[in-house]
Amino acid sequence: MKDLLKVIELELRSNNKLSLNTWNKLSDLKDWDFNLVQHFITEVNLNIKEGNNNFLYKKYNNNLLNSNNTFLKDSRIKYDLLIAITKREQSDLILTDVINRLVIPEKINYKYFEVWGLPVEQARNTCINKAFEYGCEHILFIDDDMIVENTALIKLWETMEETKAIVVAGNYNKKAEYEITAHGSFFSAAKKDDSQDFAVEPLNKDYLKYTDLCAMGFTLINLNLLSQKVPSPYFWVFLAPDGKWAMGEDAFFTKKLIEYTKEFPVVDFRPSILHYDKRWKRIFGKRNKDVTYATNKIDTFEQFDHIRQPPNYPLITACIPKRTEQDPIATNFESLLCLRGFRIEHTSVHGLPVDQARNELCVNSVKMGSKYTFFVDNDIILPENSLVKMLEFLEDDKNNQYGMVVGDYLLKGKVDHSIHLQLEKSGVVTELNRIKNNDSELDSNWLVGLGCALIRTEVFRQLQFPWFQCYSPKLNKIGADMVEEGGVNEDAHFSELLFENGYKIKILRDIKCGHVDFQNKKIFGLDQNIEYSNFDWVNQFNLVT
Repeated sequence: MKDLLKVIELELRSNNKLSLNTWNKLSDLKDWDFNLVQHFITEVNLNIKEGNNNFLYKKYNNNLLNSNNTFLKDSRIKYDLLIAITKREQSDLILTDVINRLVIPEKINYKYFEVWGLPVEQARNTCINKAFEYGCEHILFIDDDMIVENTALIKLWETMEETKAIVVAGNYNKKAEYEITAHGSFFSAAKKDDSQDFAVEPLNKDYLKYTDLCAMGFTLINLNLLSQKVPSPYFWVFLAPDGKWAMGEDAFFTKKLIEYTKEFPVVDFRPSILHYDKRWKRIFGKRNKDVTYATNKIDTFEQFDHIRQPPNYPLITACIPKRTEQDPIATNFESLLCLRGFRIEHTSVHGLPVDQARNELCVNSVKMGSKYTFFVDNDIILPENSLVKMLEFLEDDKNNQYGMVVGDYLLKGKVDHSIHLQLEKSGVVTELNRIKNNDSELDSNWLVGLGCALIRTEVFRQLQFPWFQCYSPKLNKIGADMVEEGGVNEDAHFSELLFENGYKIKILRDIKCGHVDFQNKKIFGLDQNIEYSNFDWVNQFNLVT
């Protein structure tokens, strides 16, 4: 099969058709092998159409067993059973303790094997390969999210010996809102329906049923019998090019088993098996108070941290623009409070013009998939609860009307003016602190500074790039003098982009930040009644309030 796939792809890529000799080889294939080759040819033609020059047969061959992979009776390594654990990532916690708590049938010599990081069909085929390598007569598949009673394997083993079935599985539920088995239809009669052209022996136990689709979450397979009657590959996934249908690896295995052996998998309903959703912390299936489950323990922090990741763990990217790499950062981010459902990553750039620096930081934030972009200038001291207040405001804004929320701080200078500007009803632009009202929150209508700003990262997908831009002032001759006029900073440019794209900007006036003048050792606007994230500078510098 491996050589045939290579020949097929080479011929299609070079001649866009198959040779007569290749067609003759295809005519000798059995149904399931021919189905697999048809699927392969469809994928090759799609790759050729899309200009993809990567050879597909190499990927397929990795998933195929060697043609001589049958049960190794004379193998030097000999085990009765391979217990194969499949999981997505190496750090995934295996919920059933196979080593210490799962009861193994007497006089059974077994081997334990884990596989992760592979597509499910490739993972299962890898386990089969490993079982052949160890000379195992049987393989037990256990998915990492299964919690089985400690005698579950004993019961499957007894059923296999009694029924002589090639495949025996435990019953468990899908992860679904309604209670439904992970297997297909169940039956125990001598004949399933008129479409079936062969009879099956009736099962004489009420707790045993045949199934036409065997889920692999906790399944025992007799590899000796399987390898004698069914050719590889045992697991495969068919995906239609239009994506409208698919055949999973368990359906492929079951249908191939039935076609080649005229036998159905057997499901044993005695073992109590729970299907656990690690992310949503939900058990699917009914817990039996009369049994002991072979649940595993958590050994390491990495396992705990991995299993405790919520389904949605939004990211805040804290962005700190600096003039030089050595510039100090006034805020102590370790003291900054945050809502516990969020995680923070810190990024910084230096040596760039301020507009270019902000653009670069925000591009990185978008690439990181951040929910919020948090600008903190290196000379700003944030109150400890500032981020919490801004987060709560944007999180409560369910319609995403506000694109940005900012804290307040003073300019560094002789006059204690706010960084923010407002347009008054009279049409005059004035400093925020000169507006006489007691509102702790205010909608901006002109310009806000970006030294303490929390921005929805989604706005960067809505606005055209560049998002931040400075316009240098022009020199105009007024009388005998040359006067600079018309300069605009990046904060004014970004504020205007938000307004004209329908976003609002909220100023939280009770977030009073300190503004540090490192050169002259002064701090502007620090309120001594507020807990700040960093008091080191307060002890060193003079306060200007």
